[in-house]
Amino acid sequence: AAGMQHFPNTHRSRSSSSLSSCEESAEESTIYESSSEASPENVPQAIADFSRGACDRLLEGAKSLVSSAREYSKSHSGGELTGRDLGGFSPRMSAYDYESSDGKWNADESESSDLYRPGGYHPTVHGEIFNYRYVALEKIGWGECSIVWLAKDTKNNDQLVALKISRASVLYKNCAINEAHICTIMRDRLKRAGKHYDQMKLNSSCVMEMHDSFEHEGPHGVHFVSVLERLGPNLLALMTLTEFRGLPTTVVRYIAKRILHGLTFLHDEINVCHADIKPENILLMNGLSENGGPVYLEYSVKVSDLGSGRILDYSYPLSVLQTREYRAPEVLMGCENLINQAIDVWSLGCVIFELLTGDFLFDPKSQVESSRAQDLLQMNLIMQVSGEVPRSLLQCARHGGHFFRKGAFLQERLPRIDLKNVMVASYNMNPKEAQSFCDFLLPMLEIDPSKRVKARDHTQHEWLQLTADQLNEVISL
Repeated sequence: AAGMQHFPNTHRSRSSSSLSSCEESAEESTIYESSSEASPENVPQAIADFSRGACDRLLEGAKSLVSSAREYSKSHSGGELTGRDLGGFSPRMSAYDYESSDGKWNADESESSDLYRPGGYHPTVHGEIFNYRYVALEKIGWGECSIVWLAKDTKNNDQLVALKISRASVLYKNCAINEAHICTIMRDRLKRAGKHYDQMKLNSSCVMEMHDSFEHEGPHGVHFVSVLERLGPNLLALMTLTEFRGLPTTVVRYIAKRILHGLTFLHDEINVCHADIKPENILLMNGLSENGGPVYLEYSVKVSDLGSGRILDYSYPLSVLQTREYRAPEVLMGCENLINQAIDVWSLGCVIFELLTGDFLFDPKSQVESSRAQDLLQMNLIMQVSGEVPRSLLQCARHGGHFFRKGAFLQERLPRIDLKNVMVASYNMNPKEAQSFCDFLLPMLEIDPSKRVKARDHTQHEWLQLTADQLNEVISL
C-alpha cells in the first residue's frame, strides 16, 4: 500500500499512560500468578507447589501452546503468522509481569518497598486472618492499586482463593469498592436470569468472579479487600512468550470470542462500561476446576479489573481515560456525551490486532513525548486506518481545538492505508484470511461510536467461528 511506510513502528514497551484531557489516570491492573491445584488438607504442599512449580509449568504449557498452534496454523493456512520483523528488539518486561527478563519465573521480583507506608500497601504476613475466615498463605501478585495473596477460606472447606488487598488511600480504595459494586450487580443479575440463564451464564463466565469483599484495618490505614477466584497469567504474559511476534490465528479467534461474550454481559445485562480493556486485564484460567477436573472451555478466558468500570445508569459525567494505546477517538477528543460501551469495543479491536501481530495498532508514545503531541499523532494514526472524523464528533468535542482548526487537522496528514494490504505484506497473512480478518476488525474501529459494532452483534461473526477440528486443537493445547 502506498502509505505502508507510514504505518507506525510499534515495538512493544510498557510504561504508564500519559494523562489525557479527562484528567483521570488509568490504573495498572493487578496481576495474578497461577497456582496449582492441591487438596485443602495439605495447604503447605499447595504453597510449595505454587511457589516452586506451578508458574514454571504454566509457562511451559503456554510455550507448548504457541509452538503447537503455530504448526497447526502453518499446516492449515499455508504459512505461519510471524508478525512484523522486530529487528532483534527484546521486549522490556514490566514489573507487573509474571516472569523476569530472562524468561524464567523469578520469585524475587516484587513491588517497591516504598509503597508500604501510610496510605499504601498493607504489610500482609503469612497466617494473617482476614474477616475472621481467610488465612493468608503467600503473596502471588501485585499491581499499582493492590497486592494479591493466596489464602484459604476456613469457612468453605479451606478452599484456596485470591485476596486482592487495595492500597489504603482514598483513590485506590474507591477503585476497589467500585469493582466490588459492579461484581455484586453481576451476581444479582445472574440470579434473575430466568429462562435466559444458560446464555447469560456463558457471557458472565467470561468476566472475573468475586466471592466476597470487606474492609481490613492495618498499620497503614483501612484497606478494601476483594475475595476473587484464582486466575492465571494475563494475555501480555502470553504474548511475551512469543517475543511479541503474534499468537496463532486460531488461538486469537478463540480468545476474541470469549472477550466479546464477557463484554456482552457487562454492556447489555448490567449496563457497565469497562473503560480499560487491554491485554493486562484479560486473564487466563489455570485449566483445572476446583475438583481437579478440566475446566469448561467457556470459562478459560476472563475479563478482569473492573475498578475503572462505569455504571451508565448513573447521571454523573462520564470522564474516562483508557490506557493510551487502546484509547478511543471520542475519549481523545473529549466527547463526553458520546462516551459509552463503544469505547470497550474500540479497545478490544486494538487488543485483537496486537494479539495477532505482536504490535500496537496505534502507538504514539514510541514517537513523541508530550501528552498533547501524543494525542495529535494518535488521532492522525487513527484516521490513517479508519478514515475521517465525522462532524458529529467535532461538534461535541470539548478538545476539538487540540486537533482541528477551521476544519483542518493541525498536523500533516498521514496517507490512508489499506489494512488488508498491511496484513498481507507485513504479517505474511494470505489475502483471503486478511480480508476476513479486516471484515471483522474494521467495524470495531469505526471512528463514529454510534456506528461502531456492538459486542453482542459481533460474537457470531464469521471470522470467529472455529471448525470442530480447530476447536479441538485449542482445547488440547
